[in-house]
Amino acid sequence: MILYLAGCSSEKIKPGMTQMDRFELAKRLIKKKKYLQAKIILETMTSLNIVNNVADSTQFYLAEIYFNREEYITAIGEYQRLIREYPNSKLVDDAQFKVGLCYYKISPAYNLDQEYTKKAVDEFQKFLENFPNSNLVPEALKKLRELIDKLARKDYEIGKQYKKLKEYNAALIYFNFVIQNYQESKYTVDSYYQ
Repeated sequence: MILYLAGCSSEKIKPGMTQMDRFELAKRLIKKKKYLQAKIILETMTSLNIVNNVADSTQFYLAEIYFNREEYITAIGEYQRLIREYPNSKLVDDAQFKVGLCYYKISPAYNLDQEYTKKAVDEFQKFLENFPNSNLVPEALKKLRELIDKLARKDYEIGKQYKKLKEYNAALIYFNFVIQNYQESKYTVDSYYQ
């Protein structure tokens, strides 16, 4: 039986295909943004738990499909699975960076709950601690600064609201919090001023 994944004969699983052939087919499908077809192949490969030289790459590309489909929570789980099951993989640094990036993507505006922002900060810090020589460090630092500014802005704006309400003690608590916890934020100087 031949499983057709698309209309083109080069995009189908044929009897006797090796795991490497299937993996290469999935990569071609991803490149063509045929994520559902690629996902079927990669999920089958990962569910079989076959230990081979592309097992970590298979897991990584499966996570990439979810990332590209903007299914960030699922992508996080798949990247973390790679980190957990293949700790010696050359893809662990990329996966750790992508976990932070997924949280970054779902981090809401500063005036909303910042749970995902804090998780993104934690994941990027973990990445920077574990992979200081990665070529992704500059991008991680840039994202980390943005996230820290968002957290600082939330507390700074709360402090301003308390100041407007003439609740000066409460305002001071928030301005001092920004000064003590977000020293490199662009809101630190304004907090000193306030």
